[in-house]
Amino acid sequence: MDPDVLSTLPGDLPEVGALRTLRDGFAGGGDLVLSVEASEAEMARAATAALAAKFRKAPALCRAVQEGDAMENSETGGALLAWALQNGNPLKLEAVRKRLEMPEALPKHLEHVLEELASSPDPGTVQRWQYDPLGLLEGVDLGQMMAFQEAGLGASSADGTFRMLFLTPKEKLSGYREAEKWLKEVDQVVAAWRSSDAKFSDVVVRTTGEPVFMAEIGGGIERDLSGTLGLGTALIAALYWFMHRRWKPLFWILLLMGVSILFSLSLAGWTVGKLTVMSLGFASIVLGIVVDYGVLILQEARTHPDLDAPGVRRLAMPGILAGAATNSAVFFALLFISLPGLAELGLLVGMNVVTGALVMLTFMPHVAVRHRVLDGDRDATRAGKVTHRYALIGTVVMVVGVAAVLFGKGLPSFEGGAAVLRPMHSKAAENWDLVQQRLGKAGVSTVPLVLTFEDATKARDTAAEMEKSLAKLRQEGVIQEFALPSAFLPHEGYQRSNESGMGWFVKHQQMLEEAVLKEGFTEETLVLSRGVMTAWRKSLADAEAKPTARAAAAPAPEAQDLLRRFIGREGTGEGKLVALGFVQMAGQPGSPDPVKLAELNERLSSQPGVHLAAWESLGQALSKRVQQDITREMLPIIAILLIMLSLAYRNWRDLLLSVLILALGVAALMATMSLLGKSWNLASLAALPLLLGTGIDYGIHTLLAMKRDGNDVRRVRNTTGRAVFFCGATTVIGFMSLVVADNRGVASLGTACAAGTVWILLLVLWLLPHWRCWIFGDKPSEPRTKH
Repeated sequence: MDPDVLSTLPGDLPEVGALRTLRDGFAGGGDLVLSVEASEAEMARAATAALAAKFRKAPALCRAVQEGDAMENSETGGALLAWALQNGNPLKLEAVRKRLEMPEALPKHLEHVLEELASSPDPGTVQRWQYDPLGLLEGVDLGQMMAFQEAGLGASSADGTFRMLFLTPKEKLSGYREAEKWLKEVDQVVAAWRSSDAKFSDVVVRTTGEPVFMAEIGGGIERDLSGTLGLGTALIAALYWFMHRRWKPLFWILLLMGVSILFSLSLAGWTVGKLTVMSLGFASIVLGIVVDYGVLILQEARTHPDLDAPGVRRLAMPGILAGAATNSAVFFALLFISLPGLAELGLLVGMNVVTGALVMLTFMPHVAVRHRVLDGDRDATRAGKVTHRYALIGTVVMVVGVAAVLFGKGLPSFEGGAAVLRPMHSKAAENWDLVQQRLGKAGVSTVPLVLTFEDATKARDTAAEMEKSLAKLRQEGVIQEFALPSAFLPHEGYQRSNESGMGWFVKHQQMLEEAVLKEGFTEETLVLSRGVMTAWRKSLADAEAKPTARAAAAPAPEAQDLLRRFIGREGTGEGKLVALGFVQMAGQPGSPDPVKLAELNERLSSQPGVHLAAWESLGQALSKRVQQDITREMLPIIAILLIMLSLAYRNWRDLLLSVLILALGVAALMATMSLLGKSWNLASLAALPLLLGTGIDYGIHTLLAMKRDGNDVRRVRNTTGRAVFFCGATTVIGFMSLVVADNRGVASLGTACAAGTVWILLLVLWLLPHWRCWIFGDKPSEPRTKH
């Protein structure tokens, strides 16, 4: 069971690549996100700190625990600032140094700081000077750093009552069962924390993030697979009992169908190796198709009691092989669609249709002959003419009604967006939406931006060009704000130029601290600068230890985990340098304005190495790709069907009738959707080729029976018609069982296929025999007992 939704999507789409990089290229992509909500800010802070301490005492469970805003941690904040200054413009650091190195300049600077603290009305300015009296922050682009922190590093709501905690699993979770087990251990720690202090009893803790999605989707696939397969089997068994009142043939049909599915699963293990959220529906689809073949063989044995097993096989083989060939050809054609999930679905169903037909033709004739009912066949052998009056009325009503709806309502619209790929009931998705709402701003949507650098040595220059482009988009109103981690990108040239300034600060650290304390500042105000000096001291020592083999400096260990959250490498860590930025635009938290998003996506498409990492932009790209795929796939599928039908019928009139049935059935489905206000989506659009594959079976069996029995409508309805009805009903049951699947796409696909199958089945059983009589003429045959 593969719970990765991205594995079901086209890997060549830049939006898919950006989402994959967002998850795998940066640290934290596989983290568990815990939100801690309390009625008061201080309670939320205390609860988060206590819960983080609890997890830090469980090193076997978590490799890393991060709480609060990144800059609130003095060690992390100091190391991060040190890295930004080390890679910043050397002129800025030199300006900070000159302001402090003259004997009379330092006291004057500190006097200015005290005045700012006493008189400034801006809380941000007061907080800044409280923790940075030396003014080190003036050596970086403070506005850019604050914008980036607000967009990407903030981990608490504006009122402080909603805070975040990030847990990195000790080992990478390789599957959904492992994720489920790990999450249970996390829940135990949360329960122990809650019981340790009564004041935390009202604090709400929620979980989301990759481990929760993995467990939900993987477990959902397993439940959906067993649930839909079990429900479909039960309904088919009930239908068979209702129509035939016999258990033994049903037992053999289900047994042989199970053998077919197990054999196909074995083949699937060698080919695709996994089941995804899209391909899980194969079992329910196959359930309705393969059972058909067994029932058709039973019906032929019942209708022709004088035939032995080989004779029954020869009689049933043309229709079954023709149906299996057309079915499998259509499903195999899905291999050429861009969505890997649908391609896997087509491969699994196609293999199962072939193996199912072979298994049923091999064993079912013997079962049918052994358990054949020898009496009760009078209806089956009754021949005679029937009136075509009601069929004519039905044809006119059908054609006029479908045309009126389609002309009046139009064709069903297409609903883009990737929401259809999400589960219908997902706590992880609900909690993630809540996180975005609580940490975001009303009227503003923050969208991640992934930057890929072809040349890591020129990353800063590339980012600077990107900032100019984004500034232009902001000026034009496409976006409201943007934030890139430019200040934290490595720049080897700046690193070497800044070494002299860093050395001066490290050398005069004691002098600077004494001056600060002399002016009345506390030890707490020096925590940030001491973190900077500690990081610089280590970096200078490393450079001095290897003077001849100089390489780009590495950030201090205290900052590395945080830096990896927005500066990383593609793939397993050996790929291109990537950086994570953000754009803020019109919309709501987690829901950007679609018009603005489409415009932004189009404008960024001309920028190499820059892609939005948003499910909303992915939905727009997928919509275009799927519509192109369906358009491209339909012509080959239709051509394959025409060839297969020509081989099966060997006359153009039966071929024309089959095409008319399929065309009217698909048109009736579209009219039904328009009438009910339903739209196509990324998944349900695949119902069109699937209907062509499954629906063609009924026409083949019916037309071949009409040809064999001399257009005796009554005889065909009482023999093959009964089997076709049961086949269609089982196929509808198979598709309808997908409606209870938790995945929106699978459920919508099942609904569309079931509705289309009902229409095609109605046309085949009611109108198709009469249409053939109109074309070929009424030639009822006498009941036959020998073949």
